[in-house]
Amino acid sequence: MATNTVSLSGIDEHLQTEAESIFAKEGRTAAEVYRNLLLRTVEGQHIPIDLFAPNVETLEAMEELRNGGGEKFETVEALMASLHADD
Repeated sequence: MATNTVSLSGIDEHLQTEAESIFAKEGRTAAEVYRNLLLRTVEGQHIPIDLFAPNVETLEAMEELRNGGGEKFETVEALMASLHADD
């Protein structure tokens, strides 16, 4: 029996394995999902779903900033120093 596989360079193996497990629960393979994404993209001339929408953590951080929270930095150097303070 032939199998459909998708192997994309630069994709974390653990991430791909987890995704394939989810696809299998829905009776699909990674190749089927990828093929349908490509077909819908070409048919509609745009990405059919918002793959680049902010995740929950990012949305919460954005809301915190809107409400006056978070740290503010005067310079990029100060920001970078704060980011690397625990290094």
